[in-house]
Amino acid sequence: MRKLVLFLSCGVLVGLAGGLASALRYTLAHRYIEQEMNGLILLALRDHTSRWVMGGVLAAVLAFGTALVLGRLRASGRRLPERTPRWLSVPAAVAVTLIVALDLFVLIAPRISAPSGPNIVVIYLDALRPDHLGAYGYDRDTSPNIDSIAGSGVLFGNVYAQSPATYPSVHSTLTSKYASSFLYIRKCVLERQHLTLAEILKNHGYRTVGISSSPIVVRQENHFALGGFEQGFDRFDDDVYSGDGEPWNWQFRSAEGVVDKAVDWLDNWRGGKFFLFLYIMDPHCDYRCPEPFNSRFDPDYDDKTFVAAGDPTFYEVKLLKGIDAGLEPRDIEHFEALYDGEIAYADDQIGRVLEGLRRSDLVDDTLIVFLSDHGEEFLEHGGVKHGYTLYDEVIRVPLIMSYPGVLPEGVTIDDRLVQLLDVTPTILDVAGIPRPPFMQGASLLPLIDGDDAEWRDHAISEALFVDGKSIITKSWKYIHYYGTELESPHLTRKYRNVRELFDLQADPGETINLYEANRELAERLHARILAMIPEEERDRVQRHEKIEFDEETIRELKSLGYLQ
Repeated sequence: MRKLVLFLSCGVLVGLAGGLASALRYTLAHRYIEQEMNGLILLALRDHTSRWVMGGVLAAVLAFGTALVLGRLRASGRRLPERTPRWLSVPAAVAVTLIVALDLFVLIAPRISAPSGPNIVVIYLDALRPDHLGAYGYDRDTSPNIDSIAGSGVLFGNVYAQSPATYPSVHSTLTSKYASSFLYIRKCVLERQHLTLAEILKNHGYRTVGISSSPIVVRQENHFALGGFEQGFDRFDDDVYSGDGEPWNWQFRSAEGVVDKAVDWLDNWRGGKFFLFLYIMDPHCDYRCPEPFNSRFDPDYDDKTFVAAGDPTFYEVKLLKGIDAGLEPRDIEHFEALYDGEIAYADDQIGRVLEGLRRSDLVDDTLIVFLSDHGEEFLEHGGVKHGYTLYDEVIRVPLIMSYPGVLPEGVTIDDRLVQLLDVTPTILDVAGIPRPPFMQGASLLPLIDGDDAEWRDHAISEALFVDGKSIITKSWKYIHYYGTELESPHLTRKYRNVRELFDLQADPGETINLYEANRELAERLHARILAMIPEEERDRVQRHEKIEFDEETIRELKSLGYLQ
C-alpha cells in the first residue's frame, strides 16, 4: 500500500508539472491584451491541469502494475531472456510506462471525457437578408425548411452582423470579438492566438468538422482569400473552386456539394458529440443556381439582348460593372428574383441536412444554429452587393436556434438588439461550457428565458473596405466612415469622413441624414463606438487617418471584385 501511495503521489506531481507546462504553453499561444491574461491563465489552468493530473494518476496506476508484475517475476526466480533490452529492468520499465501512459492519456482525454452538451450544427448561408425568408415575413416561398427550424425553435428578429463582409464577420462570430479587437482591419487575417469556437469545443471533447463552399472561408491562402478558418477543426473540407487561376474564372462548389459531404458524414457517424460547421456560399452573387430554382421567381425576364452563347453572363455584364452598367428597375427586380431562387435552392439542400439528422436519430440531441454573415444591397442606397455600407440591408441578418426540449418552440424575440458576437457564448452556454472572459458577446439564454433586464441597448458593426463603424440603438443609428478613397464599381460615392445619423423609428429605411441637426447626440454615440475599440485603433480614427492597404491586400480585394 505504501508503494501504491508513493506511485500515486509521483503521478500527481508529474501531472501537475505537465499541466502547468501545458497551460503556460497554451496561454503563450493565445496571447491577448494585458487585462485578459488573468482570465486566460485561470481558464488554461483549470482545463489543462485537471486533465494532466488525472492522466498522471492513471499512469501511476499502470506503472505500479508494471512494477508489481516485473517484481513478482523476479521474486519467483524466473530470469528474463539474456537479450532482453535494458529498458525492461524494473525502474526503467516503470518510468517508460508512466511516460507513455501519461502521453497517451493527454492525447485522448478530450475523446474519452465525453461532453455532456448536445451535438451542434451551425449552418451559414452567405449574403442572406432576413427579409427574404418566410419566417421573417417574406411573401415568396423561398425557405420552407429554414422556416421549419424557426417553427421548432427561437427566431431572433433584430440581429446585426459585426461586418458587411465575410472575413471579419465570420471571424468575429467564431471568436466573439469585434473585428478591430483583433486588428483584423489591418492584417486581414485572424492570428492564431485568438481562440475560436471550434477550438473550445474540441478542447471539451467534441469532434469538430467544417465544410465550406466559399472561396473565402478556407484553410490556406488562395487567389481569393488569406485562409485561417480551419483553426480548431479536426477536419475542414474546403475544396471550393476550380479554374485557371484568373479572377472570376472559377466555380463555387454548390450547396449540394456541401450537403453531400455533410449527409455522408452524418450517415457514417459512429457516436460521440460533434460540432458540424456548414458554410454554404448561396445566395451570394453571382445569383446562379440549378433549375427549376434559377427561373422560379422571374421566368419571363428577357436577357437575350446581352447574353448569348459564349458571351458574358447577366451577372458579369450587369452586376460586376455595378452602377456603370446602367441598371434599370427591371434589372434589379430580376436580380432579386435570381437571389430568391438561390435562397430556395439552398433551403432545399438544408432540408437534406435536417433529414440526415432525423435518419441518424440525432434531432432530439442536436442544437441547430442558422445564420448569415451579412446581407445584400439592391440599390436601396445606390449600391449593389455588400462589403461597403452599414445600412440595414447589408448588416441585418437572420439568426434561428433550435434544440428540442431545451429551447422553446415557435418563439420570436425582436424587442432586443442581438449581435452575431452572441452566437458563440450562447452555444457554449447551451453546451455547459464556461464562456472565456475575453469574449465580447453574451449568451442569449437570458433573453430566451425572459431575464433581459441587463441586456445591452446597442449593436456595433464595422466596414473594412470603407473604414466605417456604426452603432445601432432602438431609436437611432450613427455611421462614421473615417477615411478611404478606394473606388468601387458598386458605389455611387466615395466614403471619406462621412457621418450619418438616422431616426430608426421615423425613418426605418435610413433615407434622411439628421447628423447636422443632432450633432450632440451623434457625438455621444460616436464616443460609445470609440469606447469598444483598442486604443491604437481609437487614436487612428480620432485623427481621421485613412487605412493604408498594402499591395497584397489590394490584390486580394480586387480578386474578390471589391476594387477596380
